[in-house]
Amino acid sequence: MGSLALSRDAGLAREAYRPDVDGLRALAVLAIFAFHLGLAGSSGGFVGVDVFFVISGFVITRGVLLEIDEQRFSLKDFYLRRARRILPALIVTLLLTLLAGCIILSPSETREFAGSALASLVSAANVFFHDRTNYFADAAHYRPLLHTWSLSLEEQFYLLFPLLLGLLVIRAGQAPARVLALLVLLSLGWCVVAGLFRARHAFYMPMARFWELGAGALIACAEAHRFKVPQPTLTGLAGLAGIAVSVALLDGPETPTWMMLGPVAAAAAVILSGTAGAGPVHRLLSAGSVVAIGRLSYAIYLLHWPVIVFWRMCVARPLNGLEQLAILVGILIAAQLLWRFVEKPFRAGSGLPNAAAMTAIGVGCLAVLALGLLLRSDRASLWRLSEPARRSVSELRTAAKSRPPCRRDATWLGDAPDGAKACRWPPQPSDGSDLVIWGDSHAGALAPELAQALLASRDFNSAVLLSMPHCPPLKGVSLLGPKVDGDCASFVTAVLAAIAKHKPKLVVVAGRWANFSSDVRSPGDGGEAGRIADADSGQPIGLAEALRRTLDQLAPHVEHIVLIGPVPELEYNAPATLVRALRGLSELPAVRRPDFERRQRLVLAALADVAAAGRALVLYPHAVLCDGVTCAVADGVRPLYSDDDHLSAFGAERVARALAPRLLKSLALPVGTSGSP
Repeated sequence: MGSLALSRDAGLAREAYRPDVDGLRALAVLAIFAFHLGLAGSSGGFVGVDVFFVISGFVITRGVLLEIDEQRFSLKDFYLRRARRILPALIVTLLLTLLAGCIILSPSETREFAGSALASLVSAANVFFHDRTNYFADAAHYRPLLHTWSLSLEEQFYLLFPLLLGLLVIRAGQAPARVLALLVLLSLGWCVVAGLFRARHAFYMPMARFWELGAGALIACAEAHRFKVPQPTLTGLAGLAGIAVSVALLDGPETPTWMMLGPVAAAAAVILSGTAGAGPVHRLLSAGSVVAIGRLSYAIYLLHWPVIVFWRMCVARPLNGLEQLAILVGILIAAQLLWRFVEKPFRAGSGLPNAAAMTAIGVGCLAVLALGLLLRSDRASLWRLSEPARRSVSELRTAAKSRPPCRRDATWLGDAPDGAKACRWPPQPSDGSDLVIWGDSHAGALAPELAQALLASRDFNSAVLLSMPHCPPLKGVSLLGPKVDGDCASFVTAVLAAIAKHKPKLVVVAGRWANFSSDVRSPGDGGEAGRIADADSGQPIGLAEALRRTLDQLAPHVEHIVLIGPVPELEYNAPATLVRALRGLSELPAVRRPDFERRQRLVLAALADVAAAGRALVLYPHAVLCDGVTCAVADGVRPLYSDDDHLSAFGAERVARALAPRLLKSLALPVGTSGSP
């Protein structure tokens, strides 16, 4: 068995069951639960996942090493135990969640939701969500199975790691601790580098997370060699304090994955201190009530997030204190039922033969597969809607398909970066465009209807849209923030060069300005605004100065410049919430104008400064969408937004119809005229 084969006496000396590890599970799951509920003082509760990773690495490696030492290790038996431990409760959760989704979700949400259930079933949820959402974005509250990303990552670890240990120890006679230490260092390095360039990859992908599981595996190796912790009490207390500080102080959107070194080290310290089998930390974590919650931790983790998501979908707002308490109590009861009637009967050693257990698991998998595939079909999504809700879905789809067609035009930007868009109205080629609409995805949302309204006046012969998502139309600045495309600067340069070449009559500039000029988090994605800095010095500057620099670049080549102000942003997905409201499952919460003005305070001030300086005409969509108290979200069954911050075809048509006459009238007025906000 090689140089690191464990002595049989040392192996048997290890305690078969560590109640303090179950107690640590309780702390981890309660931290996650508190974070997802939005309880005060739990902004870093997401670190419970990292604690779970350390625990999983420890428990799995501990068991495998002991079986190898006793010469009874079998990959087949290992995978059977894992399947019986994980799949029954997961299958029941997926089936219940799919059935609830049939009732609550809108058709626009159902297809992705069903896909996430299928991905969760095959241990690929982390890969599925990697391309779809930031875990900390408010949009996460529209994904009932987002939490299964961590379970899938653990399952990938379970699939490969015992095989690696078996090969190292049994076949090659190698010391697993040395190889594990090397893999942990490589994985941590990968995590740091990926976090700098691809933060979502560092969060979701196993190669950037192995170091956390590997840390637990190294503790198991240390325990197998009867490593003595010099000061177990101090070590354990320091570990608990580290976890508590992480839960209280860390902030998800602002915390790179490599900073999980703190809570990972803290969890490792707690587990190491428990090898002594005594001390205040061991007694605390081994207390009966704490261990009881730890035993329910898997069921709590599976059930809590779908309930929170569905509840928030129905109320279309953050949870209040009474709702938080009701969900907490309800989940603890439901988790007890899931553990008693599903987890416990299926676990290895329960008396249920492997053949019967795997047959039941197979039937459950087929049921999830069938229901998931059914919900992915559009027909299945529509039949369950009320007539008004069905009409809302139909009208939104029809409007999206009937928007003025925009044909791509490769002559404007040439070798533009990936993601850049240049297209024109009308679609037939012409000698040039005297109307340019430039900006990010907010410009793209308004452009079809605005171009149509302006072209109908016959003051312009054609229009071109130059847009790139996550790229505000600002020149001469550095944009620092989570939502900036890496090629934004080159796109802006290409746009300005094209405008200088074609010299259009009018340029309309629009963007989601608050993403870089606000002291209030976005109500939709929950992100803080980025920063604008001088491109040369790196010194921060305001939006007004950034706009002035951009307008200075445009002014010599353009007759008229118009800036479009911000649209109100929502806390919820407008089309989906409207469908639920039309079915009587939710309400469409009002968007208060004071909330809009608080979020956009710095933006409105900057636009007013630009207009007062005579740099551009400024027009305000919120003057069309809002009265003195609230801002419109829907017109009957027609949503005015396509999500939480982009105008739909209906919203764009309403704004364009109101702003176009003001814009056309102002072309004969001095440039520094501002539309009424």
